[in-house]
Amino acid sequence: MNEGRVAPLDENPFPLRLWAQGDSAQNGAVHIDTRPVGQALGLLDEYLDRRSPDAANPVPDPARAQGTLVFVSGEPGSGKTHLAARLIRRFREAAGSAGSAVRSGEATATAAPVLDPDYIPARESSFTRLYDSFLERHDQRSLLRFVRHHYSAIVADALASAGFPEQVIDRVRGPDADPGGVVRIFNMPESSYLVELRDRLSAVTGREDLAGALVLMESRPELAEPVLKWLGGADPDEPLREQGITAAIADEAAALGMLGALVRLAAGGGGPYTLILDDLEKALPDTGAPDPRTTDAFGRLLDDAGAHGVFLVMCGLPEFFSGFAREAETGRECHRVRMDRLTEDEVAWYIARHMEQTRRPPDAADEIWPFTVPAVEAIVDVSAGNARKVLQLCRECYEQHRRDGDEITAFAVERAAGETRGDSAAAVARRIERVLVWQGRRPYRDHRVADAGDVRAAFWVPAGDGPDRPDAPGCAIFLSGPLTLERDAERMAARAEAVVRQRPGARTLLVVNGMLSDRAQRILEGRFSDQPLQYSSATFQQVLDRRLRDLLDQGGAGGEELTLLRADIRRVSRAQAGTQHLLEDLTAKIAQLERGTRRALAETRRAVPDGDAALRGGLPEPVATAFERALSGLRSVSGVADAVAEAFATSDTARAGSADRLLLRLEGAGTARAVGIALAAENIVTAFRGAVLSWYRRGPDRPRDVLDGLCDNYTFLINDLRLDRLEELAEPGAEGGPLAVDRLDESLRDLPRTVQRTLVDS
Repeated sequence: MNEGRVAPLDENPFPLRLWAQGDSAQNGAVHIDTRPVGQALGLLDEYLDRRSPDAANPVPDPARAQGTLVFVSGEPGSGKTHLAARLIRRFREAAGSAGSAVRSGEATATAAPVLDPDYIPARESSFTRLYDSFLERHDQRSLLRFVRHHYSAIVADALASAGFPEQVIDRVRGPDADPGGVVRIFNMPESSYLVELRDRLSAVTGREDLAGALVLMESRPELAEPVLKWLGGADPDEPLREQGITAAIADEAAALGMLGALVRLAAGGGGPYTLILDDLEKALPDTGAPDPRTTDAFGRLLDDAGAHGVFLVMCGLPEFFSGFAREAETGRECHRVRMDRLTEDEVAWYIARHMEQTRRPPDAADEIWPFTVPAVEAIVDVSAGNARKVLQLCRECYEQHRRDGDEITAFAVERAAGETRGDSAAAVARRIERVLVWQGRRPYRDHRVADAGDVRAAFWVPAGDGPDRPDAPGCAIFLSGPLTLERDAERMAARAEAVVRQRPGARTLLVVNGMLSDRAQRILEGRFSDQPLQYSSATFQQVLDRRLRDLLDQGGAGGEELTLLRADIRRVSRAQAGTQHLLEDLTAKIAQLERGTRRALAETRRAVPDGDAALRGGLPEPVATAFERALSGLRSVSGVADAVAEAFATSDTARAGSADRLLLRLEGAGTARAVGIALAAENIVTAFRGAVLSWYRRGPDRPRDVLDGLCDNYTFLINDLRLDRLEELAEPGAEGGPLAVDRLDESLRDLPRTVQRTLVDS
């Protein structure tokens, strides 16, 4: 360290994630009140003023109790989820004030209930899962609380008509009352009250079937389980059918319809209710457009929320709101909040507030030290004002300062930007290829697309099925790391222009895996066929799918060949429309996957009692060896089996420390995730091996299409595993390292070809 430089003693004051900061009430959390944040909080405050009870207005006037619909759009990392956390906190603060008013007597006991906000993130390319997530938050107890709010009102009115004391009536109206118990204690006519309850719930939810199911849950506790199963998508049991409940909630449109009814139920108490649906682009199918019935049902959900007093916030990428949501929004009053880029002043203020949390030298130059003004300018330029990237750069730059004690300059920001990538280049390339395969295209990898300068593209998608020609049209997909400097952006743009010069009518697309600065974007503007696509693991495949369809289905590029290609794409899309094969990230479903593969493995082992030895012995040697190579590679890279065997060995060589080493290894989230992927892959391979053996033992008449189906299923499953993350398990300095993981990846993906090549001719 050079003389005169002071190394800080403090931990990094910048949080790891925006969400962690936004959802935390901890001291030191820094929030930037940008224009979009102020707009959204203002909308919530205005809604709460209309909707919240007070002493003069314990139950709000329905004329003032309309809901508010808010669309929050922004690129990944722009702060949408952080804004959702701010809204939740503001709502809870207001709810706490209302609760204090009730407890102090400023509001009456008849005040409408205030529900905690529901935050539901979308996932798994399905609106059905959005509905399932809502049900996970509202179990039997929660649903009964909604029902009893209305039942209590019915019973309390009856008691008031009969002249009961006011104290008794207030207790029945209270949030913890059991109206059914009151009816039975006073021997009141329960059946007539239940009919009235069903009519009221039908009016509140707009669904007679849901009203009937909820009344059954309240009046006959033994039927609660069948009701919950029906709400979860199962066919209605006989007791439910007797009440006129005949249809299952079997598709996305039905799930959204029931979600709207349950939202009406939750808001039906008259108090304020906030529902936040986040990451909505993830609910769209990975390929193709949603069913029109789904779009209509989503529109009705907006109507239900708006007409019944819900503060409904929908967060998503701009593509979601310009496409699917635009159709649903037509004719409805929605407030749009667009997440802006952060300005230099906002970033400087953000840095200064964090520097206040450190032990700065008394002679520090200014409030942002050790950051310099050029560094702030570079952070905004390199991150394009994206909140998440600003945070990443600030944190990385401060880490550099902690290591070397230097002031943070523009050069330090450039260096930090070069170290920020989403995933490895190989992983991004695999995800690009996966989307192309889903679309039914036949891409060339690392293909020379222009002779001048020997320009190569990560992928070349020819227009048509014939062999590629030097002047043939198509689409070149380039893949780069972070682009922050003009010269790097100019180099990429020149490669795209070389393709178009040699192949008139060709399309070009740039995928950037890392930061993309404002300077670089200005260089690239208009020099590719579409805007650069920045890689974000959560949404990349859906966005890339739509970009490629727009590029390759445009007219005028390739004439008759591209016309044929478009027809082929549509045919493949129609064939795949009903196929369940797209999973955003299988690592999030490892537990579910393991359950399924365990069932398949158990069935196989019942049929093959001798276990692994029989499995190996029943298949031809090349196939048995290929399976064994894949399984041993997975067991070796995870290390779990060896560590557990060593921990529980009965020999004198057993060492208790092996269990400690395993636990220490799993402490890191990345390593634990990678181990889970390895174990899931092992289950998939084992189940595939058992299924292939069962097929093989059927003898000479075994059907080829069954084997093809098994291989296709295996391919879809193994391709959706993030096998690139297994590199995190490579021990530093271990023999093979990442190269061994690459060989394992190859052996796993080659299994179906080995099976088909060997067994079809045997």
